[in-house]
Amino acid sequence: MNNDKKLSKSQIGRIGEYLVAAELEKHGLATSLLLNNAEGIDILAFDDKTGKSISIQVKTQQKNNHWPISALSISKKYDNSFFVFVNLNNDCPIFYIYKWMDVVKNVKKEYKKWLDTPGKNGQKHKDNPIRVFKPKDDKNLNDWNILKK
Repeated sequence: MNNDKKLSKSQIGRIGEYLVAAELEKHGLATSLLLNNAEGIDILAFDDKTGKSISIQVKTQQKNNHWPISALSISKKYDNSFFVFVNLNNDCPIFYIYKWMDVVKNVKKEYKKWLDTPGKNGQKHKDNPIRVFKPKDDKNLNDWNILKK
């Protein structure tokens, strides 16, 4: 989505949520966007065939292939929950779909590694409420089937 116009963070977030909801609908799931900013949940989805419902947190980025995540948002455990990371930097948005706990494990591991690695001048990193998620590979790229496993 190459766009010369600067979008606000909330616009970027809403665009990502609507794109994810549209993809979910294309894959046969009924969706509802939670507009009241429910903690950790942006979209509820339901599969009529299986009777299974899932919750999704959407993280959208316009320029990079890494997403900030608050420590608070990964401190909770949600059953049947997923993260969908959206990159709007291309003409066609790309999606990385992950199980909630896979993201939590990855982010905690990478954050610990960052804390244990000295900074520019050898100083210790200070605790920070923001974590970062970076996909290691394209295994989960546009893999909507993860939601049905």
